[in-house]
Amino acid sequence: PPGGRAGLSVTAASGRIPAGGSDTFTAQLSSPGHSVAGVSLRLEERATGQQTWGLVGSAVTNAAGAAAVTAPDVTRNALFRFAGPGPELSRPVLVIVVPAVSASVTLGPGGRADLLTASSPLATPGDIVVLQVWSGVRWRSVQAGDLNSSGQVSFMVRAPQDQQHYRMVLPATRDHGMSVSNTVAVPAR
Repeated sequence: PPGGRAGLSVTAASGRIPAGGSDTFTAQLSSPGHSVAGVSLRLEERATGQQTWGLVGSAVTNAAGAAAVTAPDVTRNALFRFAGPGPELSRPVLVIVVPAVSASVTLGPGGRADLLTASSPLATPGDIVVLQVWSGVRWRSVQAGDLNSSGQVSFMVRAPQDQQHYRMVLPATRDHGMSVSNTVAVPAR
């Protein structure tokens, strides 16, 4: 480009998205003193655990030197960067994905024990889920278990004398961010 070497930067619209969602990335290409228009840029992705960059899409810079590309269906934490037609590379930006986790309760027969189930279909089988109970002051962890191949894990809890509130926490891993379920109430019996 005229006036010297071009600088290429990237910004993410969000940086933290629901698993399976999309994020839009905007590039800015400039040469000392002015923007560079009409240049084709590639958005590249490298998901956690991957060694190579894959092509997401491309766009041509506008009169202001900007170009935008949306990455759809992001299911794992990933780095994104823009690459120019020459040696230009932006610094990568990290996007954290957050798999939804839901909690449900099945009241047990006879009033002795209940079954609490966590579901997180976009998390990885084997991920740990932590069952927490509200103490009236803070959430306290009481059990932990691994998601099965169906994205579920269940916990048996004794039927309480007073109503109890529970939630499930999917801790962050290298593949995704932390997620917290809805709160479920287990009635007193």
